[in-house]
Amino acid sequence: MMTGLGLLVVVVGEVALHSPAGGATYYVNGPDGRAADTNPGTEEAPWKTIARAGKASELKAGDTVLIGSGVYRESVDITVSGEPGNPITFAAAPGARVVLKGSEMVNGGDWTRVSDAPGVTEPFPNAFKRVWRIKLGEEFFSDPRCPEAYVDKARRHLSQVFVSDRQPLQLIGPSPLFAELGLEVLEPIGKGLADMLDNSFLFDPGGQTLYVKMGGEPSWFWIEVGVRAFVLTVSKVHDVVIRGLECRHNRQVAGMWPMCAVSECQRVVVEDCKFEFADFCGLSLGSSKDCVVRRCDMPWNGDTGLRGEVAFAPFSSSVHR
Repeated sequence: MMTGLGLLVVVVGEVALHSPAGGATYYVNGPDGRAADTNPGTEEAPWKTIARAGKASELKAGDTVLIGSGVYRESVDITVSGEPGNPITFAAAPGARVVLKGSEMVNGGDWTRVSDAPGVTEPFPNAFKRVWRIKLGEEFFSDPRCPEAYVDKARRHLSQVFVSDRQPLQLIGPSPLFAELGLEVLEPIGKGLADMLDNSFLFDPGGQTLYVKMGGEPSWFWIEVGVRAFVLTVSKVHDVVIRGLECRHNRQVAGMWPMCAVSECQRVVVEDCKFEFADFCGLSLGSSKDCVVRRCDMPWNGDTGLRGEVAFAPFSSSVHR
């Protein structure tokens, strides 16, 4: 089940941040062949990852990081702070489309049709004619932020599979994660291979095998699997602006975690961003003071577009569509 919530404006306290003139400008441009995280971050020698910029010791109050167009498959933690009235800004470069993803591609032509496997008994004629399978490698179960979730291989699970970026497949059977936590609130659809519907998926942790049912061989399409729990986190910092980024896809590993989060912060502005196709929550704003979320779009998240939790001050908000 997915819900849409768009064009949110949420204010915690009263604050307005403006990027002053005169600060240094650094550059991230992952697709650029010259890019490397060992570079100085100049336009001619940019950094490769946004994660490098988020922790850059070079950044000072008033500086700006401009990010070039591209898909960045990484977890980004912003750990640097500006000063009141002099924030550090992380922004899409003018005209750029910057997409952060918590998913990885299922590449290669190793998909096999289940009905072609020897010894397979179908519950009815052509039951598995459009069911395909592939064994996933360890790279799909190695989020460094949540290593404990994959120590027990029997508990490994998938919660998101997408076709062509924006078409989610239906999970068949109960979610092992939510069932374990006692949070199974929706009636599961089916139990096994015989119950697969068009545009659905099933995961077998024993064989670490992904099954999909779809029209056409999966290798013809762009198949993505949610891998990382977090796409963007801003924690225990102050005076930061985040502008013009798109964030989508993740994998729940320990309950109702957000894909992106601002927590224990002061004077952080998130504006003109998009948070979509999160497993549970697109963006969480928690235990923070004088922070702003404005002109952001949060459609098609599993449960919640924006979650607010405030410990320092009364929470006042306004929502505009």
